[in-house]
Amino acid sequence: MIIFTSDIIKQLARNGRATRQEQETNGKEIDHKPVIKVFNPVGSTKWLFTESDPDDPDRLFGLCDLGLGMPELGYASRNELEQLRIPIMLAGLPRGAMQLERDMGFTASHRLSVYARAAREALEITEHPTALERATEVLRAERKAESIEEKRRLALQRLEETKKFWLEELHRVFLSRAEEVRHTAEEQGAIGSELRKRYDAFIAAYYVARGG
Repeated sequence: MIIFTSDIIKQLARNGRATRQEQETNGKEIDHKPVIKVFNPVGSTKWLFTESDPDDPDRLFGLCDLGLGMPELGYASRNELEQLRIPIMLAGLPRGAMQLERDMGFTASHRLSVYARAAREALEITEHPTALERATEVLRAERKAESIEEKRRLALQRLEETKKFWLEELHRVFLSRAEEVRHTAEEQGAIGSELRKRYDAFIAAYYVARGG
């Protein structure tokens, strides 16, 4: 069996270029749907790949499950997967070998993040509809919570900026008005030494109250 057909390789490459473009333009990742599922026909190892590295087409990115109960996102070599041979044992003796296979009936129904979330809970890559729907709901709730938290952070930031602006404006207006009063009073000879001391003490207290 040809695991990676030319069409699959082209789609993996297109996804990889799209991700690179999005990273360079907006600093974000694209959550692609898996293009191919590769599996061990006599074991529990399997992979879901979404794209290839534009700088190294042999380097594939996706969800990797080595059958250890710890599926994770990562990279694998396409050439190594194609060359891998699995020994066939009968009565404890080797009876040839077989290669990995492509799941001919696999069509991704969700994006990679959903499969990754479902796999984290199931401890293996799963295509069970209920598990995938539950993972979808969990991710949706997490994104909503992140959005609410981000809106809250921005609102607090704007509030602090507004507060700072009006404190600075109040400070400017107060000092300007105080200086006008002092200058006018001095011209009219209304400020004696005692009154001037009170004025200076008031200005000093104002600076202490505003923290500098």
